Amino acid sequence: MIFIGVIADKKEENDLEKMLKMQIESIGLKSTIIRINKKSIENIKNIRIELVIMNKNIEEESMQELEKILRTAKYFIVNSDVIQMEKIPRTNSTVITYGFGNKCTVTASSTEEENVMVCLQRNICGIKNTRIEPQEIKMKKGLNTGNYYLEMAVATIKLLYS
Repeated sequence: MIFIGVIADKKEENDLEKMLKMQIESIGLKSTIIRINKKSIENIKNIRIELVIMNKNIEEESMQELEKILRTAKYFIVNSDVIQMEKIPRTNSTVITYGFGNKCTVTASSTEEENVMVCLQRNICGIKNTRIEPQEIKMKKGLNTGNYYLEMAVATIKLLYS
């Protein structure tokens, strides 16, 4: 069981949870989504969250608590189209960026009606210390939300745990 911390809008949290269940369970893993927001951050600091997905900015006063969570998280997956990278907290976690920018670690190379081609643009280290080389993955659109950022985040997690 992996605990995944999510910083996103309410609707995105719900969509991401559904998409993760479909994709992560397809590779034999169980996951629990922990919603990280101003109200919950104080209560979850003792949970060992393995990875954090940041799809929106977090309130400034919650940044110190987020830093504590990130001390034990293995991965910090950040939407660099939305988050200013200089504003993310200091972390020992492996930071993986996603978005449509050419400097992102993970990006969408093409989108079709039913599928999204997600592109890993540089090597990353997987959960089992395996080297994952640049590649494209065909992802079936999870919920047809049109939110390609969620597709990229889910594809990243799937790569890390495959």
